[in-house]
Amino acid sequence: QSETAFSFRGGRFVSEGDPELGWRAAMRIETLEVELEGPDGRSAATLALEGRTLEDAYARFAAALDAAVGPGPFRRLEAELPDHAVVRGAPFDRDAAAPHAVRRLYADAEAALERLRAQLVRPSPTRVWPHHFDIAVLDDLDGGTGRAGREPRSIGVGMTPGDDGVPEPYLYVTPWPYPDPAGLPELPEGRWSTEGWVGAVLTLTELARDDGARRDERVRSFLDGAVRACREALDAGAG
Repeated sequence: QSETAFSFRGGRFVSEGDPELGWRAAMRIETLEVELEGPDGRSAATLALEGRTLEDAYARFAAALDAAVGPGPFRRLEAELPDHAVVRGAPFDRDAAAPHAVRRLYADAEAALERLRAQLVRPSPTRVWPHHFDIAVLDDLDGGTGRAGREPRSIGVGMTPGDDGVPEPYLYVTPWPYPDPAGLPELPEGRWSTEGWVGAVLTLTELARDDGARRDERVRSFLDGAVRACREALDAGAG
């Protein structure tokens, strides 16, 4: 489902879309604007979301797409959106401070994932996924082929802005298939989540008490240690 994913580039969420088409939708986080990006990478149209309803925004973007590309079907992303006033028909309302914080959150996460990439076996491109809006990399340990009929092993590494289980931004490292929680190795930072899913978690609250340098050090320690721990757990389970 990579066509439903986004890249994070220059403070914008940029749709991947159909690889054969040059047009992309992009959302500029700090200004809460949606752009129609042409094949040359330039903006062909810009739509400010503030003060508009979701339905109005969809209609106006579809009209901009028709004007730039030509009439054609506009397919809305079929994703289950969390309950929010905007989903219920309220207009977008941009908080002055929140967009800057969100942009920084994703920029920091992307930088951490790019640094980690050299240590991974077969890392996927870094993508933002619409179901949880997490920014993540998937490390394919077995090249898509499981050992002796076993399911292929992988490790997902990313950051999510929060969900029902952990209602705040957090970093995660998740092994697949899930190993036995009883045999999970100790982590240098963060904790193991074992209810509903198995993975290492480090929350923004846990990081907030440190300054920039110390925070970066702890993020590095968490990601490096959690990836090693997940590999250990997966190797033990494959034995």
